[in-house]
Amino acid sequence: MEFVYSAPDLATRTISRPADATHETVTFLFADLVGHTPIFEALGSDAAYRVISARVAVMQAAVADHGGRAFKSEGDGIAASFKTVGAAVDAAIGIQRSFAELTEAGPPVRVGINSGEAVKHGDDFIGLAVNKAARVMSLAGGGEIFLSEVSRALLAPTTGLHIAARGWFELKGFSRKERIFEVAWSD
Repeated sequence: MEFVYSAPDLATRTISRPADATHETVTFLFADLVGHTPIFEALGSDAAYRVISARVAVMQAAVADHGGRAFKSEGDGIAASFKTVGAAVDAAIGIQRSFAELTEAGPPVRVGINSGEAVKHGDDFIGLAVNKAARVMSLAGGGEIFLSEVSRALLAPTTGLHIAARGWFELKGFSRKERIFEVAWSD
């Protein structure tokens, strides 16, 4: 199969899709540490790497505990996929609760969730749904869990969670504003 890419002021390109690439509808969770640079200044590279690696391991464990699969881990964060929005939200809450229980001081984590169709190639995913999840995460602050509008719509209304609309936001690289929601996870 081939994709034809054309945009104003750009040349049209035809791109072959790899034979092992498939389309899947997935919920994506992106999580990363907020403000981790001061750790490097305070502790030095080796000690900071150990702290950050331990916190990324906490994220990965919460993802696995809720049936997700971390398909990328870069530096201070992860990207994970889930079959349902509910599982992704449960994992996000698990991440935030685990961070709240950590006794040593360190950077907080922010989480963004989006659902949609993406191309799976090997163990990786690419596509607008993946990019949007990363952009939703970038809007969140430390200790926050943000959802895209499509993920909020797919989340069962009987979850018992308090979810508040945060407003409309421009997402880098996207032409339309996105309505963003926040999951209240603390008791």
